[in-house]
Amino acid sequence: MLLDGFTAATWTFATAQGAATLTVHPFAPLSTSDREALTVEGGGLLDLLAPKASHEIRFTAPA
Repeated sequence: MLLDGFTAATWTFATAQGAATLTVHPFAPLSTSDREALTVEGGGLLDLLAPKASHEIRFTAPA
């Protein structure tokens, strides 16, 4: 995932029982505004990958 044109995180995607989960794996600690930006971007990914499922976005601790 990109923040200001730089790679800030990777993500994984999983579905189960009508729910889609995007897990964001950041490379460094995220500010509140950066986390919000990645949440918006992640929501767009979930809309594309699983438009009919319920959506959840999770964040892991930085690697």
